[in-house]
Amino acid sequence: MNRLLCLRILDIKADQIISLEEVMDLRIDGDYVKIGLDKYIQAVVVADDESGNFYKTIVVEDENSEYGVSLLIDEVELFNVYPVGRRVFIHVKDLWISDYNGLPQMGYGPYVENNRKRMASIPAAIFRDIILPGVSGITVAPVEVTINQLNDLKVQHAHQDQWYRICQSG
Repeated sequence: MNRLLCLRILDIKADQIISLEEVMDLRIDGDYVKIGLDKYIQAVVVADDESGNFYKTIVVEDENSEYGVSLLIDEVELFNVYPVGRRVFIHVKDLWISDYNGLPQMGYGPYVENNRKRMASIPAAIFRDIILPGVSGITVAPVEVTINQLNDLKVQHAHQDQWYRICQSG
């Protein structure tokens, strides 16, 4: 099984990789947009569900831009497959992008619950075909910013879902 998975990863060619920045360009604030590109995002897991803070969610940072995104997955204990520091290749063809309280998220399309549109999670039966695990043990370090820089970044929206360490201005 692992050998087959590795062969699938090796079959991803450089021209099949797209940056999360390019995917984010498709996003429309407050709406749900099908990505529909037969491409992969190469990213690193920066937050998982091990601590209980992210239920059925992993957060990844793109390795080809300064963007991050939450991936909604209909499974628990995702940290066993996608721990912090694992490289992943996300096949975006059947995924959708939207935002939740201004933060970007990707999932399996919109649905309506209690008269509110929501993002569906990637189904448990297929998430391993969409989010392919790569090497693990990649060092994940926060971006160090001051409070003023963080406020500027919020306005730019460029670094949403990245991991930050707030430092005192000097």
